[in-house]
Amino acid sequence: MRVGSVPYVNARPLVWALPDLGVEVVYAVPSELPALLENGEVSAILVSSIEVLRRDDLVQISDVGIVSQGHVDSVRMFSKVPMDQIESLALDQSSMTSNALALGILRSSGVHPVTKVMSPILEQMLNECDAGILIGDIGMDQDAGDLYVYDLGEHWTQLIGLPFVWAVWTAKRGVDLGELPDQLNEAYLRSKEPIEMEHVIADAMLRSGWDRQKTEKYLLETMSFEIGVNERNALIEFKKLISLN
Repeated sequence: MRVGSVPYVNARPLVWALPDLGVEVVYAVPSELPALLENGEVSAILVSSIEVLRRDDLVQISDVGIVSQGHVDSVRMFSKVPMDQIESLALDQSSMTSNALALGILRSSGVHPVTKVMSPILEQMLNECDAGILIGDIGMDQDAGDLYVYDLGEHWTQLIGLPFVWAVWTAKRGVDLGELPDQLNEAYLRSKEPIEMEHVIADAMLRSGWDRQKTEKYLLETMSFEIGVNERNALIEFKKLISLN
């Protein structure tokens, strides 16, 4: 089996052990993963949650994903003006979920900016718009300077009172995946073991250039990876929010 995953640090606990279980991992940014599934290059994708919410032909296939409760740190909106004054917004071309969430949060506050999809280069974004969205390791590492910075995970939890599910394992509805769903769950359970988590953290540090303190805090405190009742309810609330966009 081959699966597609986002290349960010927050996916490492979900994919680290997959090769040991006989599952090959292909990496791409969120917006490119659906095409890999469509053309049959992979059998499942760890993809932005908005994909499975908007498409009837896709289905969530495991009980793990990329989740935050409150601050997420790696999905942020950088703005030259306060939130209620944003008139134009540069959307990150790599993530539809983050873009939809930002627009939902803004519109729920009575802010209706014009938008432009752009490459995730903040200087270029802010040359053309009041604010810009950055995600993943780039979003976390971006120096904000004197800009207003809004953590979208924090704003979601303040608005809804639930965690936010950023990505889930997704496949085509009706396709026989054999043992793959169980392997996806098992891979995360393995990564939780102390010895394995040491390897996950070391690998994440190598890939990102982060120090140990930052990597541990992000993977062990900021992010979570199990999808239970609250997370499923959060997906229902997010579907309601994006239906208003």
